[in-house]
Amino acid sequence: MGKRLKFEDMKAVSYVHVGDKLVNTDELDPEQKKRLANALAVEWMNGLFRGQAVFYVKDRQEESDCHAGVSTGSQ
Repeated sequence: MGKRLKFEDMKAVSYVHVGDKLVNTDELDPEQKKRLANALAVEWMNGLFRGQAVFYVKDRQEESDCHAGVSTGSQ
């Protein structure tokens, strides 16, 4: 029989820029985590639908809830 592979534990850590310093994403407050998730989702959707639609997060001043908006380019 062949040699068994040995699996090692790995830990992935992510950081984001908050102002001018790097902050571990585990240390973000719930509002910051929601904004990060929205930004990542918008980037993914814009890549997926490039040339067909443009996605964005509405300005928080206009809406109290976080909603994503979409523009298809046609008015």
